[in-house]
This record gives sequence, C-alpha cells and structure tokens, in this order.
Amino acid sequence: MDNLTLTKIEKEDFEQLFLLMSSAFPPEEYRPKEKQLALLDDDDYCATVLKENGKVVAFIAVWRLKGFAFAEHFAVEKEKRNNGLGSKFLKEYLKSLPLPLVLEVENLDDEIPKRRIDFYKRLGFIETDICYDQPNFHNSDKIIPLKIMFHPNGHELDIKTVKDEIFKNIYKRAKNGERI
Repeated sequence: MDNLTLTKIEKEDFEQLFLLMSSAFPPEEYRPKEKQLALLDDDDYCATVLKENGKVVAFIAVWRLKGFAFAEHFAVEKEKRNNGLGSKFLKEYLKSLPLPLVLEVENLDDEIPKRRIDFYKRLGFIETDICYDQPNFHNSDKIIPLKIMFHPNGHELDIKTVKDEIFKNIYKRAKNGERI
C-alpha cells in the first residue's frame, strides 16, 4: 500500500470520514453528524482510516463487543473502488485485530448486495443465517433487511450471541426490538 497509511482516526480527520460515510451509505444507516462525532470518545468504538497523501480514502468503524468486533461501517471512496484497495485495507486491518470480525450486509436479491457478499466471501468471511431488519438511526419507516457475516480471524466465535450483542450495544434495543 504505497503512499497509503492505515491509522486510528484523529478528530481533525472526522469531516473527511463523515463525508465518505454519507456518500457511501443511506442516511438510515448512520447517525447524525454530532452523534457520530461523539462516538470517537467511546472506548469501545474505533474508526481506522486509510489515507493517501493525507486524504481519507477508506475507513472501517468498529465496536469491540463481547467476544468479537463489529464493523458498523466499511467504505472506500467511490473513485478508489474496484481496484483491490478495499481488499488490501481489510486484510491489513484483520492482521491488527485480535478478535473475529462481524459485519452486516444487505439481505436483498439485488446485484450490488450479492457483489458485496461475494467480496467478503473472497476475503474469508462466512455467511450466516442470522437475518433481521436494521433499526435505522433516523426513525424513518425505511426497512433495511440485513444478514450477518463474520471472519473468524483465527478465533472462536459464539455466533448465537452476536445478534443480541449488536442489538443491545449498538442499536440499544432489546431482543424484541424495543428501545432500551
């Protein structure tokens, strides 16, 4: 990854990260800007950025949960996609992670979600049968059907606890979907 650096985000890079996040995800899939910025002070949350000549070109935002890490967001700048950068970044990131990595993918029968699932499978992620509708961050009526995938990363994962941990710690919801 010549002239590219992988580092924990600094607050001065947040604007670039948020711009990339808002261009890569629909609004229901990320928090309002001020809430997203506040996460940088949470010890269980860490955003790692990939910079090219000082500019954020990719990032992964991860929560450390009980027995695994949860990638809430992973994005590569649109102009940098489809050239192997995302694969290189994720492989490097996994080397630094001492836990299995869990993530959500859209559970839709469309080309883009299928390509995304294939991308993760090529990197060693395993598809599960854990599916749910994402509680969105803006309380709109838009439903986002998701499926869990994970990379064991050389460790055991108790897959039965994954959804409960995500709902309790990320979405702040009980098993039945009610706010906690």
